[in-house]
Amino acid sequence: MKIQKYLSVIFCGIFILFFSLWCYFVPTPEYSESERRTLAKFPEITIDSIWSGEFANNFEEYTTDRFPMRDTWRSIKAYTRLYGLLQSENNSVFVKDGHISKLEYPMDTQMLDYAVTLFNKLQKNHFQNNDVYFAVIPDKNQYLTDLKIDIKELESYLYDKLPFCTPIYLEELLSKDDYYYTDSHWRQDKIIDVAEYITNSMGTDIPKTYNECQLEIPFNGVYVGQSALKCKPDTITYLTNDIINNLQVEGANAVYDMKKANGKDAYEFF
Repeated sequence: MKIQKYLSVIFCGIFILFFSLWCYFVPTPEYSESERRTLAKFPEITIDSIWSGEFANNFEEYTTDRFPMRDTWRSIKAYTRLYGLLQSENNSVFVKDGHISKLEYPMDTQMLDYAVTLFNKLQKNHFQNNDVYFAVIPDKNQYLTDLKIDIKELESYLYDKLPFCTPIYLEELLSKDDYYYTDSHWRQDKIIDVAEYITNSMGTDIPKTYNECQLEIPFNGVYVGQSALKCKPDTITYLTNDIINNLQVEGANAVYDMKKANGKDAYEFF
């Protein structure tokens, strides 16, 4: 019995020592490709930061971000929670009907008020003599889970504070499959009817004929890295026609920037 206790202590000590040395001697990346964010840096040591607890909090974030084999441990945790313990989500990320998504709940009125302030400023400074239309783009959670923001409540909250806008309601036109499986964005090839509805609501129209093209590069959306799961990548299908091909875009070579398709986020080529 004593031998088992000693072995447990020795094993834990070796484990902690090994990973401590690894953390100290093996350089870690500054940027997480999977999560598309900059990792925490070692916090500055000051008397004030130590006394206030700020250093401890920042150091905990630093060690969590720079722990060896971090993505592997994240994947183990995600698979254990979602498929071992049958939890509904992992760090607010969930999987349903082949889609990966992130819970955005409850409604953040502070952020909405900030947006309202900007929209009112834009209208006052630039669009006082123009017709202004406004459409809330539903998050794909509207079509995947019951734990979601009430889109009607959100629209009412915004439109009441933006009296100069003509609202355009989109939620009835969309479904979960109008969005990428691994990302939050619409799929361009799936929303032609939505684009037509928007333009018709504004008293104009759009071309009816398009050619569908596909990027050869697999698209791993933002939720792939956040979920830490191995996922089947999406395929980006984009639309072209003579009008789009002949457009000149200020600050870019064309409507679709193929160079960015090979970057960190293939979606940036739009």
